[in-house]
Amino acid sequence: MVNLHTILLVSCIFLTLSFSVESAIMKGSPGGILSSPRVTDWGEWGDFEYCKEGTYVIGMRLKTEPAQGPSDDTALNGVRFMCGIVGESQKVLHSPERQIQSREGNWGTWGVSYECPKSYAVGFQLRSEPHQKNHDDTGANNLRIFCSNSMKYLEGSGLSWGEWTEPQLCPLGWAMCGIRTQVESPKGHNVDDSALNNLDVQCCKLSQYNELL
Repeated sequence: MVNLHTILLVSCIFLTLSFSVESAIMKGSPGGILSSPRVTDWGEWGDFEYCKEGTYVIGMRLKTEPAQGPSDDTALNGVRFMCGIVGESQKVLHSPERQIQSREGNWGTWGVSYECPKSYAVGFQLRSEPHQKNHDDTGANNLRIFCSNSMKYLEGSGLSWGEWTEPQLCPLGWAMCGIRTQVESPKGHNVDDSALNNLDVQCCKLSQYNELL
C-alpha cells in the first residue's frame, strides 16, 4: 500500500517538472512547426533560422521574379521575416540583424516590406501551383501572414498562378519565430526551374501574450 509520504513526494516531483517546462516555454523556447501543404515537393531544404530570443516575426519581404512571358517562370524565390517587439522603431525592425531567411532561389528581386500593425505574425498561407506536367512549373507563388491583433492577413506581392493552400496557424498565445525553406537549385539552360516550393515555420510562446489582450 502506498503511504502518504510517497504520494506527497511524487506530487512534488510532478509539480517541479511542470513548472520547469512551463518556465522554459515562457522564455520563448520553440514550440510546434507549421508546414505548408506539399502541393509540389522539389528542391533541398535550408536550415532553420530563428528570431533572437525575446523577439518574434512582425513582418515579411518576398523575393519574386515577375512573369517571363514565353521564358521560364519561377515566381516566388525567397522569404525574409523581420523580427522584433511590438512598439520598436522602424529603424530597429529593418536592421539586418533583425531579419531572418533560409534558402533562396537565384531569380527575382526583394520587394517591399509588410508589417503587422502593433502585433505579431501568428500564421501563414502559401499560394502554390501544382505540377503542370509538360508545361512551366513555378511551385510557390505568393505568401500571406496573419496578424495577432485582428487575424487579418498581409499579402505579399507575389504572382497569381495556382491556389491558396490552407492557412497554417500557431496555437493561441504563440507567434512565428523561425523559418526554413525548400528551394529547387538551378537545373541548367533551357530546363524548367521552380525555385521556392515550401516553407516550414516555427512557433514560440509569447511571453508578452497577456499584455496584448
